Amino acid sequence: MFIAERLEKIRQILLEQKTIDITSLCEMLGVSDVTVRKDLERLEDEKFLKKIHGGAVLSEGVDERYFQQNEVFPFYDEKTAIAEKALSLIGEFDSLFIGPGSSCYIFAKMLYRYRNVRVITNNLNTLSFLYNAVKRVYVLGGEIGYRDNMMFSSGDKELRELDNIFLNKAIITYNGIDLETGFTLDEMSLVKIYEKVFSISKEVIVLASENKFGHHGMYHSRSLKDVDYLITNRKPGDQFAEKFETGKVNVLIAGDEKGKSPPPPAVNT
Repeated sequence: MFIAERLEKIRQILLEQKTIDITSLCEMLGVSDVTVRKDLERLEDEKFLKKIHGGAVLSEGVDERYFQQNEVFPFYDEKTAIAEKALSLIGEFDSLFIGPGSSCYIFAKMLYRYRNVRVITNNLNTLSFLYNAVKRVYVLGGEIGYRDNMMFSSGDKELRELDNIFLNKAIITYNGIDLETGFTLDEMSLVKIYEKVFSISKEVIVLASENKFGHHGMYHSRSLKDVDYLITNRKPGDQFAEKFETGKVNVLIAGDEKGKSPPPPAVNT
């Protein structure tokens, strides 16, 4: 079980029971008390719970509906594993763009582990837990859009706000990945924003669950050769793999620890 999966399980238990002891968690999760204590520390840093002697209690003011929202995401377990893999590419002092979509939402939810990162985002669902979790959060303004239970902002105002900004990494998703049309989106306004993000980011990391392959959105965004990393939960077919290899795209498979490891992220000072 991935760390993120354990944390989510603990969240759901606390949302239902309000309190839990370490011994019970060890039995439920099948891990040691040392592992459980570390997980509880992570969730306490997230302000989700408060540790007490021998266990933990749900923090006051936690919105249950907010955390239960994860249940409506398709491919939630796969996206969680993908987000966990993406987190391994992040440096402690990175400046990041986080785009819209549920995979980016799940990634942002884990980002509290890097307290010194700076985030620029138009993913409005991420704001309640990025606030006070990272060093700084900048929200791009514009018209509010809503798709697949996620809210985002878009428009020309966002493009101007990105002028004179440098990003170490951009974390984005697409509606479809097709051999002929490449990376595609369903929102034209996001195409423009992504073009700007590509131009100001040192690395672009695409999070893509297996259901995105072989599908395409309404608008072309980028070629399959244009990104630096693509993280998915299942190895793409041979034709996709050939395209990515030609473009020197680093394809990482979530949960595949036997594959080629990416270089460690640089620490920026």
